Amino acid sequence: MTLIKICGLRQWDTVQWLAQARVPYGGFVFAPSKRRVQPEDAQAWMAAVVPCATQFVGVVGACNVDALDALLRAAPLLHAVQFHGPPDPTLHAFAYTNYPHIQRWQAISYDGHAYTKLDACPSFDVLLLDAPRAGSGIPFDWSVIPQVRAWTRVRGCRLFVAGGLDADNVGQLVSAYDIDGVDVSSGIERDGKQCTARIAAFVDAATKQPRTRGERT
Repeated sequence: MTLIKICGLRQWDTVQWLAQARVPYGGFVFAPSKRRVQPEDAQAWMAAVVPCATQFVGVVGACNVDALDALLRAAPLLHAVQFHGPPDPTLHAFAYTNYPHIQRWQAISYDGHAYTKLDACPSFDVLLLDAPRAGSGIPFDWSVIPQVRAWTRVRGCRLFVAGGLDADNVGQLVSAYDIDGVDVSSGIERDGKQCTARIAAFVDAATKQPRTRGERT
C-alpha cells in the first residue's frame, strides 16, 4: 500500500480529519513559507489527537543544531524531522544521537544525481524526491525515479515522491513506479486553504491504483 503524507498543515480541522481518517503522515512546515506554523501550535494540535495512527513530520529548512534542538523540544510529539536544502551531515548526526526516536527524512530536488551528496550523512529513514522548487505545485520528470529508487535500496531507506501531485496524476505515478509513498501540499488546497474533500480524493486515488509490474524497478 502506498503511504501518504499531507504536508503544509496549518488548520486544526485538517489535523483532526487526518487523524480520524488514519492518514499515515501529516506534515507541519516550520521553515519560512506561506504554510509556516509555530511549533507551539503544532504541538497543541498533535496533543489533541494522540493517540492516533497519523504520524507527524516537522519540515525544516536551513538551520543549525541549536535551532533544530529548540524545535524538537518545543514539539516533542513529532515523529520525524524532514530536512530541506543541501544535506547537512552535522544535523543528521545530531538528530540521530540526541533524538534517536525521531525519524529523519531528507528532501532533494529531482536532479538524478543530487542524492549522491547524501553519502556523507548517517543512514536515514526516508528520501523525499521533490520538484526543483518545493511547494511550487509543478511536477518534475519522473523518469529519474528508477535511478533514485536503486540508490534507496542500497541505503535501506524508503522513497517518497512529491512535486505537483494531485488526485488527477497520483494514480499514474504509483501505478508506474515502485515507490513507498507520496507527499502533497498545494494539490489538496482550494483558495489557499487545505480542503478535506480534495484530500479524500487524493487518498482514494493514491491507494486504489494497481501497480504496473512491467514498469517497476
